[in-house]
Amino acid sequence: LKTEIRSATASMTSVPKPLKFLKNHYENIKAFYDKTIKLNKSTDPKSPYVAYSDLMSLLAMTMEDPQTRLCLKYRLEADLSTMSEWGTQYLKHLAAEIRIEMETRLAAEDDPEKTADLVKEEDIQKAVHVIVEYYMDNSAEADAIDLLLEVERKELIKKYCGEHNHERVCSYLRSTASFLPPPDDIEIYQICFDLYLQFKNYYHAVRFALKLDNKKLVRQVMRSLKDRPLMKRQCAYLLGWHQYMGYDEDEEDELSDDEATNYPILESSLKDIEDYETEFNKILNGEDDDTDNKNEDDDEDEDLPDVNDIVGNHQLSEAFHTLARDLDVLDPKDPESDIFKEQLVGASDSSTQSSTEVISARK
Repeated sequence: LKTEIRSATASMTSVPKPLKFLKNHYENIKAFYDKTIKLNKSTDPKSPYVAYSDLMSLLAMTMEDPQTRLCLKYRLEADLSTMSEWGTQYLKHLAAEIRIEMETRLAAEDDPEKTADLVKEEDIQKAVHVIVEYYMDNSAEADAIDLLLEVERKELIKKYCGEHNHERVCSYLRSTASFLPPPDDIEIYQICFDLYLQFKNYYHAVRFALKLDNKKLVRQVMRSLKDRPLMKRQCAYLLGWHQYMGYDEDEEDELSDDEATNYPILESSLKDIEDYETEFNKILNGEDDDTDNKNEDDDEDEDLPDVNDIVGNHQLSEAFHTLARDLDVLDPKDPESDIFKEQLVGASDSSTQSSTEVISARK
């Protein structure tokens, strides 16, 4: 039956035929499970009890009221590692029943009769791990975060988030933090900071360090950029834009015991070769020789503005003038000669030189 259901084809708006045929026999199947199969419990994945529980969980998804949470209860009796084989909709239904279970658990705290029907907390957590891992691997980060927030396991976000989806995860977390009360919103911002720093997205890490108003986090990011002078100055411009006066590069190595223990620098960030800076200087200088590029890099590092001057906005006007010069917008433009340039375009036939038309941006 499991093979037939799994291999059955159906459209997006219809139920697989095996489930339709089993609907009339569901009560008999359920009674057989309770009277016969359930008496021989086993944890062996190949045992009939585990396989039958897997099937009963799928049938309960379409034939039972979600408030009964039978789909979840049958699933916990089966092999949790194979639950993703039934697809996304099945896991979404399980996640919905987990939410119902958590709501029931909160409402039954003071009622001993209701607590007897609750699922064990450790069993729920095992199912949550499998569901969240599947969601994160299949571009359903929002569903994974919602489930973890529901079961109050926010710390698992960092465990299952990867470099390929950390930006989507942090973007959704930032949106949800606005609807959470303190200190939950602070914990969400801290998770975003940790993810951005872990995957070397330093600019956004500084943003969340400022959001948390934590001087030690700002220093942690800037210390991680010790060997990345260009990125360090980019983050310094961000600090200057926010008029943040809590960072001094000269005091960067003066760490307290708390900072040295709880705010370490990622080892990889100190050993990474700055390929992006090398390529940037290569394009800027138009040279391919590695030796020449190395000398040019040294000269470029010497010409870089001081970090403290950037944070203090001492060179802000000069930086804007440099940008305007690079964009060629420093001098005013004449509408006729510089903006609406006209040119004569000849006809497709080269023999007819007299037929021309005027092409203008004004038109």
